Amino acid sequence: MRWLQQHGGYEGVTVAAHSAALGQGKWLIFVPVRGKTETKRTVDILRAQGGSEIFHLRRWTVQFFPPSYRLKP
Repeated sequence: MRWLQQHGGYEGVTVAAHSAALGQGKWLIFVPVRGKTETKRTVDILRAQGGSEIFHLRRWTVQFFPPSYRLKP
């Protein structure tokens, strides 16, 4: 399973980002959210507190929010 995650699709990118962050002594925080409004609010809060690598783990996909990306209201 781990091999598939690292070598297949979006999961490899996500696992690599998590590994890099942990290797640099950074924290990983998982916040369950539902809906666009709650997602936007959560991303805004995390950014305001210095969050840099923000991923939205959804069924069958992972959405990455780069530092310059802003969700529309």
